[in-house]
Amino acid sequence: MVSAPSFLINAVRAFSRGLVFAAEGFRDDRDGLRDIVNAMELPMSVCGRDWSYRWVSKGIGRLLGRRAEDVIGRPIVEVIGKEAFESLKPYFERVLAGEYVEYEEQVFYKALGWRWIHAMYAPTFGPDRTPDGWVALILDIDEQRKAQEIAIESEDRFRKLADNAPIAMWITGADGRSTFVNAYYVAYTGLSEPEIREHWDASIHPEERETFVAAYLQALERRAELHEVVRLRRHDGVYRWFEVIGVPRYEAARFVGYTGCGFDITDRKIAEDAAREENRQKDQFIAVLGHELRNPMGAISNAVGILERVEMRNDDARRAIKVTRRQLDNLARLTDDVFAVGSLIAGNVTLARQPLDLGAVVRFTIQMLQTSAASRSIAIGITTQPAWVYADPVRLEQIVRNLVGNAVKFTPEQGRIDVRVSATDARAVLTVSDSGIGIPKEFLPRLFQPFAQAHPEFSGESRGLGLGLALTRRLVELHGGKISVESGGPGHGSTFVVSLPLMSQPLGAAAGQAANETKVNLQILVIEDNEDYRESLRDLLSIEGCIVETASDGPEAMELALAHSPDVALIDLALPTWDGYEVARRLREKFDSAIRILALTGFSREGDKTAARAAGFDDFLVKPVAPSRLLEALRPR
Repeated sequence: MVSAPSFLINAVRAFSRGLVFAAEGFRDDRDGLRDIVNAMELPMSVCGRDWSYRWVSKGIGRLLGRRAEDVIGRPIVEVIGKEAFESLKPYFERVLAGEYVEYEEQVFYKALGWRWIHAMYAPTFGPDRTPDGWVALILDIDEQRKAQEIAIESEDRFRKLADNAPIAMWITGADGRSTFVNAYYVAYTGLSEPEIREHWDASIHPEERETFVAAYLQALERRAELHEVVRLRRHDGVYRWFEVIGVPRYEAARFVGYTGCGFDITDRKIAEDAAREENRQKDQFIAVLGHELRNPMGAISNAVGILERVEMRNDDARRAIKVTRRQLDNLARLTDDVFAVGSLIAGNVTLARQPLDLGAVVRFTIQMLQTSAASRSIAIGITTQPAWVYADPVRLEQIVRNLVGNAVKFTPEQGRIDVRVSATDARAVLTVSDSGIGIPKEFLPRLFQPFAQAHPEFSGESRGLGLGLALTRRLVELHGGKISVESGGPGHGSTFVVSLPLMSQPLGAAAGQAANETKVNLQILVIEDNEDYRESLRDLLSIEGCIVETASDGPEAMELALAHSPDVALIDLALPTWDGYEVARRLREKFDSAIRILALTGFSREGDKTAARAAGFDDFLVKPVAPSRLLEALRPR
């Protein structure tokens, strides 16, 4: 026997209601109704007041395990057995009293054993309008009922499991309304299950309630998984953090709701917040340390710049100035590497890209390294052709400085370095070759790893920290480029090749470059609270033909700006009264584009640069800034 699915039961129930009006038609076999029933394979029969089968369909025959013709005319009790007959007799009596009867019953059939049936009886009437029998529609629902019983048992087991689980668990219907919450949920909130079902969002913290409800409704609409973190109010009024996960439920490919759970993650959240605060304090400490280191280095750089521009007749003094500049550059490079490595490895770097001629950047950067090379009689040959790239000028300069600086560091006296820039196959290519000490072949695969040093025993002027090449590779990759290295081994020098995406030369670029050779001749406002740095910068810029006003805080700077209308403002970020961002905002509001505003600071975090751009700064310079680099930044764009 095959059990009837629920959708068939519903359809047949609707059909059977018509039996009330067509029962006599089945009894008398009018209009071919019995043929229709057989064609539909419905399990129907016509029974008389004498408790016998007057007619049965083929479907009833299959249900009883007999041929239909073998059942017709026989007593019901004989066909289904005395036990089944006695259990069903009350329903027979009701239908013979003129009542429409419908029921579900587990019946013991003589031939089949215990079976669940869904029966519908409609009375038939004689000429005197008294019941003379009935038409029956019998559906076998045994498998369905057993499945229901299993489901009930399964649900009971689930509820027992859920109620003993140390997490909040819930189930919703397809409409999104709660149909079940476990004992933990009830005990945690202190609300009853009906209260939770009716007002399930009442325990959510007011600050997260609207956002969570919107996320839930959106997930419900899309039938998507829900994953949110919210605070839930405990029965004592304390809010604790929960990670809430909801998974869509389907039955026969039909969405029927969500099964969800909530995990108390308060302790984890506290630990994460503590770790986040610890990291914030560490980052703040590093930022302040960098600022405090760069301020004196900046003042020294300015002072050396002044001395470089003053005629020195004493050879020892000239040599001392060169040594100071060279070691200051080394110190600045080490400082940059130390403070940049964390951001680069974590990927917290934002590039301020613009069209740049790689050849021009190379020539400019090498000018700053010539002193170090000349002090050791190292010749640097430069061959460039126009090769425009879309890059961050500060980061591109850092790439060139690291590669050429390394070549100077590891090339013995009287050596040679060749730097070439070319454009080929839609790529801008920078090649740095040297006649230096070379790199062992077995070390080449590890050369770009942080803290890697091919020559830890090298006794040159500075061994470094092993960060420069790792930073260089990361910067190249951030620009969509590649870097490679070749070496014939110890004593045979090395060649580094950087390849970047090539772009077309912007219109008017060549003319703009020619203007950079002129004097600066600008009216400049320097806003800096470090006296040594402020005064040394004023002297350096004055030598270059600038008219310089200085201020130590924001209010003083605004007074000077209103009195002198400067072309450029150089602003430290860490100022008393108003910080550098506030000063920049006020200057921009007052002078709009009539003034160029440059940050000149010891802070170098990506967040500082982002905040500076938002405040209206045009450029961001990190101390110590080489005089040539500063003058280049000051020139009108």
